Amino acid sequence: MSVQVSIDELDSPPNQSRFAALRDTALDGLPAHIAVVDREGVVVLANQHWREFGRKNGNTDPNDSIGINYLAVCRAATGECAKDAFETAQGIEDVLESRRDSFRIEYPCHSPTEKRWFECMVSPGYLNGEPTAIVMHTDVTERHLAMEAAAKAHDAAEALAMAKTRFLANMSHEIRTPLNAIIGFAEVMDEQVFGPVGDKRYQEYVGAIRSSAAHLMGLLTDVMENAKADHRDINAEKTLVDISEVFDLATQLSRGPLGVRGIRLTKLIAPDAGTVSGDARLLTQIVVNLVSNAGKVSPPGSIVHLTSSKKSDGETIIAVKDSGPGIPEADRDRVFQPFETLSDRSETYERGAGLGLSIVQQLVHALGGRIEILAPAEGGTEIRVTLPTEP
Repeated sequence: MSVQVSIDELDSPPNQSRFAALRDTALDGLPAHIAVVDREGVVVLANQHWREFGRKNGNTDPNDSIGINYLAVCRAATGECAKDAFETAQGIEDVLESRRDSFRIEYPCHSPTEKRWFECMVSPGYLNGEPTAIVMHTDVTERHLAMEAAAKAHDAAEALAMAKTRFLANMSHEIRTPLNAIIGFAEVMDEQVFGPVGDKRYQEYVGAIRSSAAHLMGLLTDVMENAKADHRDINAEKTLVDISEVFDLATQLSRGPLGVRGIRLTKLIAPDAGTVSGDARLLTQIVVNLVSNAGKVSPPGSIVHLTSSKKSDGETIIAVKDSGPGIPEADRDRVFQPFETLSDRSETYERGAGLGLSIVQQLVHALGGRIEILAPAEGGTEIRVTLPTEP
């Protein structure tokens, strides 16, 4: 059984009344403040939330804004909200004149007792066959306050990070000065520049002072490099870099830490891998950190191998292989995290701050490369850095 209703019946006063009641009930059920304005900007319909908001904010109009020209009200606004109100009026007018499909603006609407923010959305509509604009204001105060809190927390974290970096830089300077003196005098005594030290025990003590001071300097350098990498962008200036120069400089910088443990460094550069596109400073730091890390885990008197080779696709591989206990496969991702060390290693190996590989990974990524850990069949660990093909 079907029911047919003619247009005449829908247009009859009883049906119009029922339709209007249904429409008003639907609008009142929405949480936003909603009004419908005609071609002139006059409010012809407003839901309960719109009317209540007006009363709470001083609207004494007995018609609850019905019949008021909303465009005129917006353009008459003064004070800090005048700009947003004028923009809202222009947006409503543009929708009414079909110059735009919709309009949206977020604006503050503070009272003497609380801060509030609203989002205004305007869309076209029709009422009784006439074009209108549906104006909907939604309270977004909670979202805005959450964003403000997040921004303040971010700024506070940045300020704390910068303060930490400044503190570390100052402490680094204060600690390095006496450390350099300790290392310098210990080297003179350990090498007996001005003659024999005398009792062998004194020479052992001097050697311990020298190696301990060098170890402390290495830890301090790692902490500073990690702090800098964490709180600034690493700017890589790519040029054509001579790998032999990088290896030579890295050898000089690593001679002290390796020499204390009697570790020898070998270098091998493939004929087609003599140059690479990169930043010489960052590449040197990468190699120094990898060689230093290899020296820490290798037994005294062993060899660390430093090599450069070229892949068939043109990528360059720089690898450092040690003679240490190796890194279990389950731990190979973890060792790239700051301050991570492998606690199950023998105490005969030198422990660091757990920052060397973390710093290297950040520098490698800044050069557009990748880093991986391999376990050669003959033992030890090989850290392999792959750099992009030269442009």
